[in-house]
Amino acid sequence: MSLPEYPYLRELIVSGQNFHLLAPLLLRLSILESFEILQSHNGGDLLEHFSPPPFKLSTLSISQTEPSPGLCKWLESSSQSIECLGVQEIGVSLGHLAKVIGGFVQKVHVKILVDSIADSDSETISALFGFAGLRRLRVDG
Repeated sequence: MSLPEYPYLRELIVSGQNFHLLAPLLLRLSILESFEILQSHNGGDLLEHFSPPPFKLSTLSISQTEPSPGLCKWLESSSQSIECLGVQEIGVSLGHLAKVIGGFVQKVHVKILVDSIADSDSETISALFGFAGLRRLRVDG
């Protein structure tokens, strides 16, 4: 079965998904601009079998998902146009994202849960140093 193209789809929100299963769909989204990832499983090591997605994101939002270095690398070509990054409960993965897209992102919004501030404060602050081109930063905790 061949997958259809989605020539008009600009925004995608996924929840509870495995990225290696989503990869064939993501390869069909040529004009995707906004991608929101909620409580998903990354399977980043399996993504090396797929070509990078063709879209150029302007907004990426990740919540309760820890993107692996493999997933960050796979999204790298699509992430060079990201202006706005929103993250919540992604742990040390913010550092992985900063290494790959930190030079491109202009706005970052980090949401830290109150009960996890002590554990993630220093990791978050350290990762923020990787976003050198920031014009706007918001950290909620």
